[in-house]
Amino acid sequence: MLWGWIGGLIASVSFQVIELFYTTPPYPKFFTWHFHILVSLFLLFSLLGASFPYRLPLSILYIIYALTTVYLLLKSKRRVLEYTPKFWLLGMGLLLLACIFFVFGEFLAFLVSFVLFFSSIILGMIQRIVPFLVWFHLSGFGLKDAPLMFEIIPPRRQAITFYSFFILCLSIPFALTSTDLLIVSIILHLFTASVLLFNVLGGIGIYLNMLSRVFRIFREKGGILKALDLWDWYESLEPKWQKKVKYYFSLKTIKNLNFPYKAKHFGSGDVQTAYTKRTFLGSLAQTALLEKDFETAHWLYWEALKQEGAPYEEHLILNDLLLLYQKLKDLEKMEEVAKRDVELFPEYAEELKERNGGKLPQINSFEVLVYLYERKGLFEDALALIKRIKELGIPYPQEEEVLKRISDKINSL
Repeated sequence: MLWGWIGGLIASVSFQVIELFYTTPPYPKFFTWHFHILVSLFLLFSLLGASFPYRLPLSILYIIYALTTVYLLLKSKRRVLEYTPKFWLLGMGLLLLACIFFVFGEFLAFLVSFVLFFSSIILGMIQRIVPFLVWFHLSGFGLKDAPLMFEIIPPRRQAITFYSFFILCLSIPFALTSTDLLIVSIILHLFTASVLLFNVLGGIGIYLNMLSRVFRIFREKGGILKALDLWDWYESLEPKWQKKVKYYFSLKTIKNLNFPYKAKHFGSGDVQTAYTKRTFLGSLAQTALLEKDFETAHWLYWEALKQEGAPYEEHLILNDLLLLYQKLKDLEKMEEVAKRDVELFPEYAEELKERNGGKLPQINSFEVLVYLYERKGLFEDALALIKRIKELGIPYPQEEEVLKRISDKINSL
């Protein structure tokens, strides 16, 4: 169990974290790929007998592993040797002792050395992983003053843990020969465990304290959602759509250099905006449309239309929706949206004309509706709409071509 489970587990962890945490060269791939297979084979071989030759292969394998780990740690690119790799170095030294005692059948000495070996690794990894997780999570929340790893468990407190454990290791051989010295080892063990607990609780305390600030930021309900009074709308959405809204806001901050906001302005901070509810949601729908996420674009456009706003804003959204349905070749929806925009025309005509330098531009909904009427054989409706386009002064470059085509179709009936 000790070699196969605990030894194999620590080796597996080291294959991942030694290079990652301590910027060392990687373990040889051949060694990492075949290590656990060899452990299994040599364990089975050791069960065939209790003498020296049966135990030797397993011991040699772990000796190679320990020496390789020591070599990689000493090749670390970090200039200052931290205390957590010192725990690994101490652990590898204890593993070498355990291998020697195992070969020669010294069971008690082997057991003590092996327990101290994995205790050293656990002490080192706890004091590395806790600061890493605290820093990683707090940084992920966007806190600019998130503490660095060495500030969460300072090196001085790690040093106390290391040296107290190192002295504990030195005291164990003497403790096995004297009850009085055993008490000293117990006191050292309790002291090491207490310092470790203090370090871990200190890291957790820093995390919880900083986390309360994060929650306060989230509870502020600021940002562009507050500026547009969209918080109630946003919180009423299903989680799926909340994620989509936030995602396309963040994507827009990255891809659109003219977008005046950062990702953090979505729900926090004091934000001033020229957007309205409709134009804001419509702009997110445009981003989704450009990403070819037609489902989200469709949903966002219709959500924008549900908001209060000017007729001109509704025209812009309907125009985009019409383009979306044209991409999807949904003729029924194209007709629905085109009709709505044509009916709305008197309400947005003046603003459209004003924004276009005093002249009306081409309007896609009129042209699409003519095409749909013609397609359905509603020639009278198509001709009436063309006449209206002309009376309203809306440019229609294809007028003569369309009139001739419809005339030919009528004559052929």
